[in-house]
Amino acid sequence: MTPYIGNGPYCYANATAMLLAASVEAAKDGSAGGETVAPGVIECLTGVGIGARWLGGSREIYFSIVPPDIGVARAFKLLGIDVVEEEGADRGDGGPPFARLRARLAEGPVMIGPLDMGHLPYFPNHRALTGADHYVLVTAMDDAGVRLHDPYGYPNLHLAFADLGPAWEARAVAYRRAPYRSWTRPLQRARPALDTLRRGAMRAYRETVTAMDPPSGAVRAGPAAFAAAAEYLRGADGAALLGLLTGFGLPLGARRAHDMALFLAPADAALAAIKRRQSEAFIDGYRVAVADDRAAVAESILAIGALDAAFAERLRAP
Repeated sequence: MTPYIGNGPYCYANATAMLLAASVEAAKDGSAGGETVAPGVIECLTGVGIGARWLGGSREIYFSIVPPDIGVARAFKLLGIDVVEEEGADRGDGGPPFARLRARLAEGPVMIGPLDMGHLPYFPNHRALTGADHYVLVTAMDDAGVRLHDPYGYPNLHLAFADLGPAWEARAVAYRRAPYRSWTRPLQRARPALDTLRRGAMRAYRETVTAMDPPSGAVRAGPAAFAAAAEYLRGADGAALLGLLTGFGLPLGARRAHDMALFLAPADAALAAIKRRQSEAFIDGYRVAVADDRAAVAESILAIGALDAAFAERLRAP
């Protein structure tokens, strides 16, 4: 397979890769310096792009079961990297922990997220993005705000404290467990080979599909999520979902599946083949979505779901 190199909303994978490249400390063998890990590999190690979740209240589908922050923690563990992970305020009034952030920046860059994109004014039409999650790497701080690398295409950008505070609090991000989450000071305690990383990732994938949540209220997971999205697309209000699918879900799904196929191929050709076909199904769904053919999009969603089920079945096989 030919690797894909290009744009895509890999914010947490890209931010993690930048953190590692900038600041991995001395390893047990005495070596020092940054650690280069491709964002596509990090994305695969997170396991975020497995399954799907349908949010019946907002009529949205996300092609993911594992939240990004949990996936990032999984990637660090598989890579043999210890990291300082923190959350919450550092003073009694519950305000943003800017003092803690300043202290951490004296030791190296800090990855923060989820951020609520609705509070990031450098994004065009940012208010329409309220509740959308994002991750960045903070590199410096001054009296007015921070300098950060935003993986979406904004290096060395300055963000005022007045905007950073509510963005980092992330009240409107659905999966947010605590405000002001950060990762810094990665320490390489082991250097697993790629084969070891693949085996570890596949074990984590298996755990994910085995522990998939049953339907709960308006939320559907796994096969039920794909079915609910297809049904909604065929209905009178289904056009409302097309913007999310074309602007985010389908092209991101295509890239995730393609990267996972490349990652898994040396370990399990059958799993890799499923993910390759799923990548094609995602991008075929995108093609008919931009043509406003909702019936065809619904069929694509079901095809993506069938391949997701085949992937889970292969993982569970003895």
